[in-house]
Amino acid sequence: MKNQISFRRIFMLQLVFAQLFVVSRVATAQQATKTGPTPATFSTESKHISSIRTQVIPNGSRVILTFNEAPTDYGAYRNGDKFTVMLPGTDLALTEISVKGAGFTNSKVEARGANLVVSFQVETHVNTSVSQVENRLEVSFSRVANSGDALGTGTTTNGGSETTTSTGAEVDVPPNGGTSSSATAGDNSAPRTTTATTSGSSTAAPTEATGTDDDKIRQRPVDLSVPESPAFTVLGVTPQTVTHPTTPKEFATSLLNGVDQRGNFQTGLAFDFVPYLTFFGEQTSLSDYRASRVGRFLARTQFSFATTKGATTEDKSARLALGVRLTLFDKGDPRLDRVLDKCYEKALDDPRLDDFDTPPDPETADQKAQRLKSRETILAEVVKPCNDEARKRNWNATGLIVGAAPSWISETGQTKDFHWNGGGFWTSLAYGFEGVSALKDNSQLVVHLRYRNNEIIPDTVNAGQFLSQDSLFFGGLLRLAPGSAAKSIFSVEGNYIRSRLNKGLYDNSTRFSLGLEQRITDGIWFSLALGGQGGRADGQNKPFVLTSFKWGFDQKK
Repeated sequence: MKNQISFRRIFMLQLVFAQLFVVSRVATAQQATKTGPTPATFSTESKHISSIRTQVIPNGSRVILTFNEAPTDYGAYRNGDKFTVMLPGTDLALTEISVKGAGFTNSKVEARGANLVVSFQVETHVNTSVSQVENRLEVSFSRVANSGDALGTGTTTNGGSETTTSTGAEVDVPPNGGTSSSATAGDNSAPRTTTATTSGSSTAAPTEATGTDDDKIRQRPVDLSVPESPAFTVLGVTPQTVTHPTTPKEFATSLLNGVDQRGNFQTGLAFDFVPYLTFFGEQTSLSDYRASRVGRFLARTQFSFATTKGATTEDKSARLALGVRLTLFDKGDPRLDRVLDKCYEKALDDPRLDDFDTPPDPETADQKAQRLKSRETILAEVVKPCNDEARKRNWNATGLIVGAAPSWISETGQTKDFHWNGGGFWTSLAYGFEGVSALKDNSQLVVHLRYRNNEIIPDTVNAGQFLSQDSLFFGGLLRLAPGSAAKSIFSVEGNYIRSRLNKGLYDNSTRFSLGLEQRITDGIWFSLALGGQGGRADGQNKPFVLTSFKWGFDQKK
């Protein structure tokens, strides 16, 4: 009996130990499954998208990409009707997506090495932008104001205003495929807006003209003739007395040399800039510019500073002036050129650009900078014909400008002797012969009116003496550009001048000249004027020749 009990106890103990052993092995296996490195887990260095959902916004929709952690590097660009968001070092926790919304007709996700590319087929007249809010990227699609019918509200679920991609409980998936995970909703806090052509990394994507309304207003490198400096205009030393309207550059510099209308040799320097382009050009899109008359007016307002110095014994004086030039309307503004939009879109289909859209994996900062630089070089090459055609199309467009400038003079040429030298204001109306088939591509007529008061000028009779003069100019300028390149613009000018010295009798005279504006290279123009005067009461009808080099450029970001 005792032996049977002992045997039974031993058997029960063995059974208990066997059960404990099995349980411990199962627990160990489960622990290994949770913590061991298996293909079904993400690398800690990789980000992944846990949800993609669509949200209705006024006049469009917004696609929200939610990450497991805040993205630190992303890029976006638009080519025609295709908008692409690039996400370096990102995996997708969803095997398929089906995102629909107002403003785009199709969406696609592709894995390119360790990177993820999300692309959308964008509808006509729709703006695109990307914003980052904490761990989300929000891709917005909105209809351009007054561009046609309003956008629909897109697809909704459960009677709500957003569509969410969802497949079940959240599960980690391997970087190159695997099971799907749920789509979790994020909050709707206000986004920090960034442009669709910038990157979230420290090395930004290159600024490019893409022919879309998201382009910045700086991104229209059409090389129209650099405007005459308003400060030079009031000093009476521009090669053409009649100033002609043209779209101003963000910055411009002019160098003057020659014999002025009084027979005195003059040298001078002028600097011009557009404050709005300088401070807000990178934040202003073409769509905003086209929709805002105030924005267009400010972006066309040019300020200038100029100084000239006489170099003869009859005139050793130094003059300086501050000027402002306002463009009231400009039909030749490249930023309003829809034909240029279409040309850019077609040019960006160049297959050479595709080689730079997908970065190699991995890519160092230096490699990225070199890739973007190479792409920018090719981009400039493919859009150059578009810019050349736009210059031919817009050089002689109809426009209206007004200008004003105060001035100061030092008769001795020394800085300490500067004093008030009166001021002037003027206006020019240009007509581009729109609708006249024989002239619309090669001619422009400009009518000019200017008043100048209290101008201190050298006395032509008594050397070293100066007189005060008031004058009124009325003139016309005919500009001609033979051929199809619009690189050489010839002009014929005539002016009627009514003036009086020291508030005395009026003197009526005429002035005429022949001129040339020659494009040297991008942003550099040479101006030349040869002319003479007739009918002056004092008989001082002297010939003159004035030349200037003008540089015009915009900042590149």
